[in-house]
Amino acid sequence: MSARTVLGLTAALLLTAATSARAAGPVPATFRNLKPYQVVEQIMAQQQVLNLTNEQFISLDDLSLAIRSEKHRFTHQGGKPHVTQHMPMLSQQQAYDQALAILTPDQQLRLQALFPAPAPAPVQRAPRKLAVPHGKP
Repeated sequence: MSARTVLGLTAALLLTAATSARAAGPVPATFRNLKPYQVVEQIMAQQQVLNLTNEQFISLDDLSLAIRSEKHRFTHQGGKPHVTQHMPMLSQQQAYDQALAILTPDQQLRLQALFPAPAPAPVQRAPRKLAVPHGKP
């Protein structure tokens, strides 16, 4: 991969990260068992249905490649014993949000119609305790 491509991918990732700050919604249940780069590839597979432009398809392909080739990162803190902490990689939700940021609002609606997001879980409330009077009635 050329330096120009790497710089372009970095710029695209930064741009999509900045534009995906809005809530895009949860990852559809269909994508739950996929790796982050596979989520983007599933969206790319809907090229005909979503009417993706060539630029959008290339951006999604670049995003998929960047996610797939992402290296593990670690932070090392000085002192003894050595403390090494794994830095989290791009999550499935982040990959989905960045892919959605490439699509137009109309395409996002079509994608959400194809792959509906799971309904939010109902709020579980603790059962109420009944007040039972003690003593004489």
